[in-house]
Amino acid sequence: DDPAVQDELNWAHNPEGIPAGLEIEWLGTAGFRLTFDDTTILIDPYVSRASMGTVAARRTLRSDRTLVDQFLPKADAVLIGHSHFDHAMDSALVAQRTGARLLGGASTAQIGIGGGLSTERVGIVAAGEAVRVGAFDVTLFESEHCPPDRYPGVIDAPVVPPVRASAYKCGEAWSTLVHHRESDRRLLIVGSAGAVPGALAGQRADVVYLACRQGSRPLGRLLCVH
Repeated sequence: DDPAVQDELNWAHNPEGIPAGLEIEWLGTAGFRLTFDDTTILIDPYVSRASMGTVAARRTLRSDRTLVDQFLPKADAVLIGHSHFDHAMDSALVAQRTGARLLGGASTAQIGIGGGLSTERVGIVAAGEAVRVGAFDVTLFESEHCPPDRYPGVIDAPVVPPVRASAYKCGEAWSTLVHHRESDRRLLIVGSAGAVPGALAGQRADVVYLACRQGSRPLGRLLCVH
């Protein structure tokens, strides 16, 4: 909600070649909303905002339906960069309320199924293969979570809320490349400041949003996109 941050994220700073109606909105944490015409894509939409006290006390978490309906009323696809609670906890409810497809790795699929989505509404995406969503092509590339990963591992059974934060293991981590076909603009979103060397070789992005990393360890790998 910081106006200065929203202004910095606004593509209108570089309007050349960007058609009217192409918008990106930061939703907080690692969440983004991309819209053009009638197409809306949500990436890591997390608006329930469980308090750190609740997480630290290992109390169970549940998505806030009121906040989801208020802030995320429309989506054609929901994409998840990795399956920690502060990225993926709201994903099944958002998809359920909007009719969107939930797209990500196998761990994200378990969150969707546990949240009541049918298997037809859950898509396990192969790395490097583009998925068409309305005006956009979306491609997930292999990545990794930056250290420390507080809930490592994969999710191999449906996650049925309410559950503790630890149930939302990291699972597969992705960098998300969104291509707007009409303008040929490309946006790369890295939901955790980790990278797999070579995974993005040959790719191009006009704008990169790189999530801030945790802790004070030196960053051992740099993300390079041309």
